[in-house]
Amino acid sequence: MPRADLGYEPDRIDALHTKTIGAIGSLRAITSTDPSAAFAMAAVRGLLTTLETGWMPAIVAVRNSRALVDPVPVRGFGVPKR
Repeated sequence: MPRADLGYEPDRIDALHTKTIGAIGSLRAITSTDPSAAFAMAAVRGLLTTLETGWMPAIVAVRNSRALVDPVPVRGFGVPKR
């Protein structure tokens, strides 16, 4: 459920995390020793690398971040009341 006090929807981030883990597992399961599949397998490895080293760390960082949840007071500016 969306929360008006956040800049994102935690349930959607959780769903993205779960789906990405599933996609990584599915991509790892794709194998072929057929030389004619070399180009396709390179594409699968490239996508797997992108998900594992790019997307997953970013998704985990958003899930673990409190930046959009806990306001940080700044000198000279008040912190909005909740």
